[in-house]
Amino acid sequence: MVDLLTEEVRRHDGLYVHDLNLRFDFVRADRPLVGGVYDFVYPHTLAGTIAFGGDRLGTNSDYMGAWIRETLRRRCSLPDHAIRVVNTGFDTTRYRPGLRSMRERLALAPEAIAVLFPHCPEESKGLHDAIRVIAALRERLSAEMFARVRLLVPVWPDRPGGACPQGRSGRRRRRRGPSGRGYWPARTMGEDLLDQLRGRYPLSTALQETRTRFWDAGAIRARLSRRRVC
Repeated sequence: MVDLLTEEVRRHDGLYVHDLNLRFDFVRADRPLVGGVYDFVYPHTLAGTIAFGGDRLGTNSDYMGAWIRETLRRRCSLPDHAIRVVNTGFDTTRYRPGLRSMRERLALAPEAIAVLFPHCPEESKGLHDAIRVIAALRERLSAEMFARVRLLVPVWPDRPGGACPQGRSGRRRRRRGPSGRGYWPARTMGEDLLDQLRGRYPLSTALQETRTRFWDAGAIRARLSRRRVC
């Protein structure tokens, strides 16, 4: 396997390792080794960053770049060119507020204020933090505006904790809701995760047809008036 990887690396100009969960120092084959670091959520990313002996570290923000420098400051002196920031962006002509087709697809009311959680629905990705942020808006927004806020959480079909499970007969069929709109059974998000969230936040029991879960900020506000979020 090592020989195969080394041969493959030699066919290219460089080697990029995402998240530094694997170092691949042994297959460098005299090619530049670049590691991508976007956060220190996972211990293996932090460990890989500290032990990194490659040529470049790439990250997606000046903040993260400064964080990496400070983390490594006591261990080694990084040259100015060692960290490259490539800002994450998106096409604002396609993804913009007020796009009717997307709102219709997600069954979002025109007046709804959508906040996207762009990760797997996992606690380690900051799901609970996202809910807390939405809850904190209660103190910053008017009651009318807060009631319009919706937190959108995608369900990933390739992840057992946040996906439509693949059974022996293939993809599970959607059930039909009272209104005739299709939805994915709540268990497709992962029963363990749902049970954790149900005990702390008011969640709908159905997933929208687009595999996006909505948290109603008004319902969160009502629950928070009776339960402390910690």
